[in-house]
Amino acid sequence: MFLHKLFEIHIKAIYHQLCLISPSLHFSFVVHQNKIFWTIPFDPFRSSVVTLIQNIFEKYKDQSFFILRNRIYTTDQFHDADLGIIKILAKKGTDQLHMHFETSSIDDKNKYDIKYEFNLNNYQFNFIEPNSIIHYTSFLESNNSHLLHIILSKKIKLFSKNSHLLFQNYLFSLLSTTALINKRGSKLHMFHRSIAAIMLDKNNCLISYGINSNAINKSLHAEIIMIDQGIRNINFNKNCFDLSKINLYLTHQPCRMCSSYIYKFTEMYKIENFNIYFQYSMPGASNQIIIPIIKERTIHFLS
Repeated sequence: MFLHKLFEIHIKAIYHQLCLISPSLHFSFVVHQNKIFWTIPFDPFRSSVVTLIQNIFEKYKDQSFFILRNRIYTTDQFHDADLGIIKILAKKGTDQLHMHFETSSIDDKNKYDIKYEFNLNNYQFNFIEPNSIIHYTSFLESNNSHLLHIILSKKIKLFSKNSHLLFQNYLFSLLSTTALINKRGSKLHMFHRSIAAIMLDKNNCLISYGINSNAINKSLHAEIIMIDQGIRNINFNKNCFDLSKINLYLTHQPCRMCSSYIYKFTEMYKIENFNIYFQYSMPGASNQIIIPIIKERTIHFLS
């Protein structure tokens, strides 16, 4: 339900125009100061909602906070990852727009037709290209990122021959050091929280890692970067990893957004034997979210 009938007519006009532009794909948009920021899904893993929010942070850094104070609209149905990222980064959202507008009365449709052209003239459409959304990290160039991946892989492989407890303690120590790699700015808002994450396959081969880089782009949590990089690496090297078992090692318990991302990753690759180890609990992070979600796939959540 929309709270303001005139605003509903505006949203309906925008929705109709975007349906003409993108008739075969779901799209999401947000309206800020008569500007419409909209996009389509980046890939099967990342919905148009996630694509929109991540891109706004990446491409409109100075305005992102104000833009995302507005309600996000989408033609798709919200999934766990969408709800997670909206809860953490955007706060408000409305899905399945066609369901709202199919129930409009004749009078509402007449009002919409009268105001349609006027509404479009008052808005500027800004399409956000759904590509190159996330860097490996914000402050590590791709070459350095690849080098760090090699270094981490060698260290992990060397210590994987120890007992599980010693190996786990070593990984947590390695994570704590890795979390400090990203440069810190001189101002408070340029600081990153010291959080890191790594993903290992059944043979303790490093699939991917992530270092928190969310000082400006609030979507760049360590777990998000790890998952995105992991998808790239798995798809590029399909025969290099044994996905029959995957272990995640995190410095901190994941938030709702990251928990939803992790769950979607397990769904995408149909991973049943999946363990999450974290070093520090985060009050209110995901106690009410991740555990019920993970139990659906018999995934173990350990600390």
